[in-house]
Amino acid sequence: EAAERVGVVYQSTQFSLSDPLELVQAAVVAANTDPKVTGVIIQKPSRAVYELTGTQPYSQWWLSLVSTIDPKKDVDGLHPETLKTGKILPATCKAVLAILVEALGGTSDKVNHQGKKISIIGRSDLLGRPLAQELLRQGANVELLGKKDLAARQNSGRHLLDSAVVISATGVANLITPDMVREGVIAIDVGEPQPDISRAVANKASFFTPVPGGVGPMTVVSLLENGFHLSGIY
Repeated sequence: EAAERVGVVYQSTQFSLSDPLELVQAAVVAANTDPKVTGVIIQKPSRAVYELTGTQPYSQWWLSLVSTIDPKKDVDGLHPETLKTGKILPATCKAVLAILVEALGGTSDKVNHQGKKISIIGRSDLLGRPLAQELLRQGANVELLGKKDLAARQNSGRHLLDSAVVISATGVANLITPDMVREGVIAIDVGEPQPDISRAVANKASFFTPVPGGVGPMTVVSLLENGFHLSGIY
């Protein structure tokens, strides 16, 4: 619906997780070679859903799929080579960067981080890793934490009190609670489908994005921007 509103022709091809990998790869190759197709995205299922029917290790299966995408049509920055170059960022990553510009100031291509410490919770290849990489490239003070790292902080009582910005994308509902963050924190929630950051954190935060309604709509916008970029229009 969002694509239609801005004049993008969007076509969805659906498969079952029990379908052979080669069948899905063949569809990706067909899109790669179709001159009318300017962007290709593969919707990533959760590990828990995949493991109900999947026959290969999850990471291996996903890497095999995304490596089939032509980097010139990689609209969501999924191919390993695209991730290395940073020319096209995953849409969720790009969305969070746009929100950071709103919260901290800056320009469309650089966050005005002003030395503030930014903590990212979750090491996914769709958000945590590429976001940390891009912010480090911009000279920001970034810390990338896994769930075990966060648990160790909680046990020590350190929590996230030294972080001016907390971005969380783990899929663990209400993982971040008010006692873990400082007054005036910038809290960006990328939880799915439930919020990672408790709504009560909004009472302490100077800037807060809810789930749903926060990063999600911006991700759609960012994906469409990537599509226009690849097509040479924008």
